[in-house]
Amino acid sequence: MNNKIVKDMFVKAIIVLAILSAVILLIGPTITGNFLGIFPEKNSGQGTAWATEDVSYEQLPGYIERSQFMESFPSEGKALLIVGEEKFTIKKGSVIRGDIQYPDMIIRFPEKYLDTLGKRGLCNTVREAEDKGDLAIQLQASELELAWKYKGMFKYKNCLGF
Repeated sequence: MNNKIVKDMFVKAIIVLAILSAVILLIGPTITGNFLGIFPEKNSGQGTAWATEDVSYEQLPGYIERSQFMESFPSEGKALLIVGEEKFTIKKGSVIRGDIQYPDMIIRFPEKYLDTLGKRGLCNTVREAEDKGDLAIQLQASELELAWKYKGMFKYKNCLGF
């Protein structure tokens, strides 16, 4: 292969990786800043325990809003998260229950993983859903446009296991 073909393939791979990272990471790291969800928290000096939090439909907006990735969510970004039959609109700094017109992407996350979010962390839960083929993402704009818009979220790529 010549260098131009290799370079073009590399650029396309980076763009696809950035888009996938941005989309999946809308669900973000855990509220404790534990990106991979694998580090135990101290439990009042009595050994360690996993940080757990019950996450219901009512608590999901606050749970996502407290995630570190929300700081990197683009000011012009908007996504629709569908969990079961419920719809949530994600914009910079806010997650509200309800639909939105013209989202950048639609993320379908099965409700069976809702209980797992607070127990195993967002990244572990997202990876599990993705590995089992349960996570569906529909882009509503071009890959190039979304890669540029969500480039600030690329630092959360570890959440995807890359």
